[in-house]
Amino acid sequence: MSHMNWRAHCYESHMKNIKPFNGIDFPLWKEKVQDILKSLELDYVLHKDKPLPPSSDIEEYDEKMHEYQFKLEKWEKDNKFAKRIIKRSISEGIKGEFDDNEDTTASELFFLIELEHKRVSRRFLFTRLTTLRYDGYSEIVKHIRSIYDIAYELSSLLSSSYSKSSSLEELEADGDRTMVSLSSSSSEEEVADAGSVDSFAEFQLLEADRDANETCLGFVTFGCLAHPEIDVRQTFATNLSLS
Repeated sequence: MSHMNWRAHCYESHMKNIKPFNGIDFPLWKEKVQDILKSLELDYVLHKDKPLPPSSDIEEYDEKMHEYQFKLEKWEKDNKFAKRIIKRSISEGIKGEFDDNEDTTASELFFLIELEHKRVSRRFLFTRLTTLRYDGYSEIVKHIRSIYDIAYELSSLLSSSYSKSSSLEELEADGDRTMVSLSSSSSEEEVADAGSVDSFAEFQLLEADRDANETCLGFVTFGCLAHPEIDVRQTFATNLSLS
């Protein structure tokens, strides 16, 4: 079996075992696509740029040019195949959200999909974080755990390819007003539009002197967002005997 036929056979076999990505469970989709590309020896196009031609004034130019043309042809063919795999692994419902320009490389397409996933996830988590309310009768410890789990997950998104300020600018542009309840009291405190992560955390900290539970809530939220390098979840789980 030729190398090309081997790839085609493996390609069809792999594609039968991958569920098209529809916006849910991105990490699993990403892992499966990377595994497919690796098994077909195509994963290098996600990390290596398109080969550049040699300078005309270098020694052994003809030899270098021949080598360049060989590498270019291989890279272009493999990039096209990798891009085909990525596109086929996306559901029809979300394909239109990504630029289908012929000049877009497999690496760029892969990055755009991840970028869109993080944007949607970030906004969803921030909405949950800023609207989560204590119901007044369940354990306050569970409420606090929910807050720092959400905040910790959000911090990982903010600290990767997004800045905190740009994340909040998007939310502010939507005209959303964030509301948060810091206690089981029937009274509700309205939070001003979040101008920054620090201002949101500062509000919580200023209000957190009502009791020890509220203090934990404020510091957990602040710690997760302002200091993503620290595992705040583990710290507070230990201090509150939650682990």
